Amino acid sequence: MTAYLETSNPLMSRLLGRTQSLFAEDLNLRTADLKEVIEGRKLMIAGAAGSIGLAFVKQVLLFRPAAVYLIDPDENGLVEAIRDLRSSSIVMPNEFYSFSIGIGSDEFESFVQNQSTCDYFINFAALKHVRSERDPYSLLRMIYTNLRALRDVLLMSPTLGFSHMFSVSSDKAVNPANLMGATKLLMEKLLWSFGDCINVSTARFANVAFSAGSLLDGFEQRLKKNQPLAGPKDIMRYFISHEEAGQLCLLACFLSSNRQVFIPKMTCDEHLKSFQDIAVKYLNYNNFVPKFCSSEEEAKEVLVGDNNEWPIYFSKSDTSGEKFIETFAEDDIKVDYKKFKAIGLINADPIERSFLDEFFYEIEELRASGSLTLNTIVDIVEKAVPEFDHVKRSRNLDQKM
Repeated sequence: MTAYLETSNPLMSRLLGRTQSLFAEDLNLRTADLKEVIEGRKLMIAGAAGSIGLAFVKQVLLFRPAAVYLIDPDENGLVEAIRDLRSSSIVMPNEFYSFSIGIGSDEFESFVQNQSTCDYFINFAALKHVRSERDPYSLLRMIYTNLRALRDVLLMSPTLGFSHMFSVSSDKAVNPANLMGATKLLMEKLLWSFGDCINVSTARFANVAFSAGSLLDGFEQRLKKNQPLAGPKDIMRYFISHEEAGQLCLLACFLSSNRQVFIPKMTCDEHLKSFQDIAVKYLNYNNFVPKFCSSEEEAKEVLVGDNNEWPIYFSKSDTSGEKFIETFAEDDIKVDYKKFKAIGLINADPIERSFLDEFFYEIEELRASGSLTLNTIVDIVEKAVPEFDHVKRSRNLDQKM
């Protein structure tokens, strides 16, 4: 089983500094275990058209599941995902269907009521951008997508036959500084609260390089549109490839114990990179040299591509919700690095569901009251997530290039 085990893209290799997947050794050692667990099983995958969801689908299809149902409200994204899969050499199961619906919707409820039982429910549906906390309406949609929709599926799970539910998390869930991270931490707690009736697991990982909507994806878009590159010069992140994201989720979904978090084993010295360094390497790869500018206005005035230079403006971070460095686990949490070569395991404790029920009740009461504001939602989130330390600054990401 060698397909999709290497970071073979030369651009990705240059930016990440590796030619082989972080998880190649773990996958090779556990190919037989994965085959035994996945082959012949029926899988329902939500958020399947997204960058990470599709990367996971490409991984899991190699192990011959009996049926795969792809769920995603992004109709165009789902169409392209199917074209991509059908045009590849991956063998598709006889039962392979896609549905342009979102979990938590009336259409999804009708869909599952008319389906035979599935073995696994795998969730990649999420609002992932920090910028979604700039207004109460986007934030409310984030809460509904990242939390309420998953809760609805968990409540239905006894009648749907799922033996395991996996929902992807984020490194931003650790000591969250933004509301997206807080919803992901609440999502983890939601999973643990249902661990007494169904096996549940998650994975936290770093920025997925060039995932849809990411800053690196923005670099590609800027070059295509002859526009300057921009970003924070004082922010550093861990990066993994699409394939690595799919592989980590594959292992976390099918080889985990109940209430387990999988995290990548990455070190500051080897893996932590700044967005500015990534931008310079990206321009060099495309045969350009950066022309550093002192403002957005100056960067817009520079003629892109002139003398092989490309305008680039990187400034100090001054937007809400941004931490300078993310981590994968809290300092006081025990992480087991013995079972896998490049993965750490965190065993979570059971959670009482009552406080989550109170959170959802307060959100619904606020929505119905007509007094919906950003501050009132933040108050409810802070009550439910004591770990939340909101980094609030004068600007949001929509106010920058």
